[in-house]
Amino acid sequence: MSDFKLKRSEFVISWEGYPRIYYFSRRLVDLKARFKRITEALPRSLQDVELINSTQELCKILDYKHIHIVTNGTEEIATDELYYGSSSSIETVCTGNNECPTLMIFNAMLDDLGETGLRQSIGLIHNASVSQCLQNPEHVEPLITLCKPGDNYSKEECTEFREKLLNQIRNDIPNIIPNTEIILVSAYTDLKHHISSLYEACIARVFLRIHAFLGGFIKARTIFSQNKMHTMPDCFIEQTFKMYLSNRCTMYEVCKDSFNTTIFSRLAHISKCVIVSPLSFKYALPQWLCNRLLHEIQLEEALVKSVSPDTKYYLRKFKQISSSFKTSTKVAKHKCASKNSSTNLSLELVVKSLLKDFNSTNIRAEKTLSSMKSLATVMGKMMFEIEGYLKQTNVLDVSTLQTFFDLDIPRTLRKEIMAIKGVYGTGTIYGQYEVHVDVQNEARVKEITNMVRTLTNRHRFPYSFTIRCIEK
Repeated sequence: MSDFKLKRSEFVISWEGYPRIYYFSRRLVDLKARFKRITEALPRSLQDVELINSTQELCKILDYKHIHIVTNGTEEIATDELYYGSSSSIETVCTGNNECPTLMIFNAMLDDLGETGLRQSIGLIHNASVSQCLQNPEHVEPLITLCKPGDNYSKEECTEFREKLLNQIRNDIPNIIPNTEIILVSAYTDLKHHISSLYEACIARVFLRIHAFLGGFIKARTIFSQNKMHTMPDCFIEQTFKMYLSNRCTMYEVCKDSFNTTIFSRLAHISKCVIVSPLSFKYALPQWLCNRLLHEIQLEEALVKSVSPDTKYYLRKFKQISSSFKTSTKVAKHKCASKNSSTNLSLELVVKSLLKDFNSTNIRAEKTLSSMKSLATVMGKMMFEIEGYLKQTNVLDVSTLQTFFDLDIPRTLRKEIMAIKGVYGTGTIYGQYEVHVDVQNEARVKEITNMVRTLTNRHRFPYSFTIRCIEK
């Protein structure tokens, strides 16, 4: 293997010599700055630092504007076989300390795809693995090119040969660099296509990762969503508080020394659990995200701190009345009713005062979710943009990607919805069907929602829709 002689050539080629790489790289560099601003607006615990770093690293490579190609092979490769476009894209003279990314190409013309071709391939790969340039592979992408003579071999034969080669590599050259790409081409003219595909795949994978990251913050579109002006379930929270405080086990199991602190902490936790679902509905955010954001702003701790002295006084009185009230068959009915009435009145005072204390804190928490909703809207737009780029790539299978799709909205359905009083616009925004109304009355909004739902069912329109209240 040491007698395996290779001819070496060096070139510096502009990324413009690879139109697809140049196009996608410009899109990624432009997207990177906006993606960074989005992630920086998130709490630190929700950021994907590794994704940000890998995106910046790839953009750094693409920002060099040139690629340094070093060929080592049994035959010289013509310069026009390395790139697309005119000769102005290439420089055959390379400076010694080149800072742009380097692509190492090791090429050999195989005599056949049998034992001889296998020995030639192993010899070439061995030389590539011990190359001094590959010992420090910073900004270096190794590419092994094995050229078969003509088109005399079928795709199945090439696949079988490649499997045999990979198996032998694992046994004979275990220290080969992991990211080495080994390809078979019918002629060296296919090489520029493989170079372009190599970097296009890197860009597409980053696009996919960003898309997947952003998708975690977008609520599933199969769920009907609607803008509402009042969705905080005060009545349900009130009932839940009453049920909790009315439970005698709740009152007696709490240590007397930390009674107030424990009770209010539990009520704050209950309040948070109750509001997560309606807030998710109101702001069209996943429930896990609402819960995480409320945890980040320490909502429960803030609710406990917001409890007023009046509420603490009412709770103390309620505890005293509850403790003194013991059901007995010997107690007169009118006395039992009187005690029960006092207990209910005291409980009502505690709950009403507590809801008043919690209200201002919950409103501040809603501002956080409102900001996240605005950010999620930007995320949805970016996902829509990325999907457009992924549809143009031909190096990855994106058929399984959860993408925005073009909705087929019947014309008669549009006309009937537009005929509803209060509706002044309808259509799709980033793949989501929306109906815009110019009314602010909640009862009227519900009425319009029911009318739109009836029409979509009648026309067998299977997609979700959003009623959006627009202030003129």
